[in-house]
Amino acid sequence: MLLSGATAYISPTGNIAKYAPTAVADDASCAFMRINAALQVVAGATIIAAQHSLDAAVATSFTGLAIALLAATPGFEKLGMPKEPLAVWVFAMAALGKLAREGTISSDLALKISVGIGAVTSTQELLYPKLTFDAYKMPPPSAVAKIIFDNFVWLKLGLAGFLFAIYKTGKLEMGLVALSATTDRKSTRLNSSHPRYL
Repeated sequence: MLLSGATAYISPTGNIAKYAPTAVADDASCAFMRINAALQVVAGATIIAAQHSLDAAVATSFTGLAIALLAATPGFEKLGMPKEPLAVWVFAMAALGKLAREGTISSDLALKISVGIGAVTSTQELLYPKLTFDAYKMPPPSAVAKIIFDNFVWLKLGLAGFLFAIYKTGKLEMGLVALSATTDRKSTRLNSSHPRYL
């Protein structure tokens, strides 16, 4: 997970070419590939942290998401997106990570916030992705960008499922099952002309 994410972040066009040799890697595709790749690194780090404790995993997911958003900002800037909403998310996730690490907020509350953010935002983005594109004033995405965006959203949902499954079962293995259930799916080749994008 870490290696795949790191290589895709370093070379988004090369990674796109591996899976879609005829695709045009436009600015939007590269931006989504980079945030997807950064989230893969966060997922890998969260899995490692979960081997120590669920609390460590939750704090890592918050801080990691802040770093992933920050790392993706230059790519989204090329699309003319306003930076203020991203800045708010970066600061909010960084603050929650700090509060969770320090124990300022209870572990139960930190977990509920983390899972809630992942589940709610991902569900909205899966059902009505156009709301996200419009909210961030993004140009209409290409077919490739839509598919990569979908992968990012499913991975974000999988990360929430990973934390929730460990919380409910106390088993890291069940967390990995929940994460795998969202990331290993045929919808990575989703028809990008689906009405929810239109």
